[in-house]
Amino acid sequence: MRLRSLPLAGVLALLFLLALVLRGLLLYVVFPPDGSVVLWPADGSYHARKAFFSFVHFPAVLWFDSYLNYPDGSPVPWPPGYDWLLAAVARLFGTSQGVFERVVAWASPVLGALTVIPVYAVGRKLGGRGLGLAAAAIFAVLPASVLRSTVGNPDHHAAVGLLEMLLLLLSLELVSVETSRRRLAICGAAWAAAWVAMLLTWQGSLFYVVLVHGLVGIAGVLGGRRPLLHVQATVALATAAAVTPVVAASTPILGGPFSTITLSWVHVAALVGVALVAEGVVVLEGWRPAPGPGARALRAALLAGGLLLAVLAIPAVREALEADGYDCLVFHATGTGGQAMEKLVESGMIDGVLDITTTEVADEVVGGVFPAGPERFDRIVDRGIPYV
Repeated sequence: MRLRSLPLAGVLALLFLLALVLRGLLLYVVFPPDGSVVLWPADGSYHARKAFFSFVHFPAVLWFDSYLNYPDGSPVPWPPGYDWLLAAVARLFGTSQGVFERVVAWASPVLGALTVIPVYAVGRKLGGRGLGLAAAAIFAVLPASVLRSTVGNPDHHAAVGLLEMLLLLLSLELVSVETSRRRLAICGAAWAAAWVAMLLTWQGSLFYVVLVHGLVGIAGVLGGRRPLLHVQATVALATAAAVTPVVAASTPILGGPFSTITLSWVHVAALVGVALVAEGVVVLEGWRPAPGPGARALRAALLAGGLLLAVLAIPAVREALEADGYDCLVFHATGTGGQAMEKLVESGMIDGVLDITTTEVADEVVGGVFPAGPERFDRIVDRGIPYV
């Protein structure tokens, strides 16, 4: 029987089973006759340790591990989302250690096999059903993927691969010319959920924030697609809001508050920056439309460059001031951030201000989404404190 004559769901089910079987070939090693479960060493076993902590103390998360950097201990470098989800799924099947071990042993094979579905969807969107099925089939048997998602290896790579393909699929859908406003909203909500999952799964997700949001932003700017840019800004801001409590709870952050080796305030700042640039272009286009794609691109580049300089300046300035004995607070230029800062200035709790980014004033003038009100600067001037 030819695959073409089979229903699409049946073909994808066969590819899923093929991928699952290949990833389960070492079943006899992981599940020996004595009834134990032998997990692969290295990172996968540490993910199992984190997940087991949450499994036993559910819904608690292991933020600081006394076994790392022994005997001093260390903040855990991985975000908590993936391991917490492993614990939550395991508890659905029981509360014994044996149940937990079997669930985490099969997590990567199942996630790796599920990835054939978004791989197919991406291929179909780019070149039709044939290309989609070919891509899914290649992925199902790809040695690198099989190795990274084999049974007994509960590392995060299979989850990251699945989320990567979902982000790519949703990004392609968002930039499609045919996408309606309603479909944009639906895809935007799914895109935001995928972003939150990615940031809470892999500490290297900052790379995708820059790459994927950058490419979607370029498509929106060059195409003059204000609805797309507005959705991008909303998604970036919603993602930043969702991960902020996790970043705050993970203090002290390994590598410092603006670390790039784990989930930190750098990720939050990058997402807020994306939102400001995307919505800034939308506001400027509504106020005074650019004559062409080149002018729009220049506007976006100037906005991004200014924000980048601000982000790069903040950690250096903060470190220098803290070295001189000052306690520093960082307020994001989101309207409410500026208002909160000025209230603290008025109360006398702040003795000086470095106003690195004043986009709240621009939003007040031209009708942006992050205004801080017409009184921005007034309390600083009234108190006469040092101000840059």
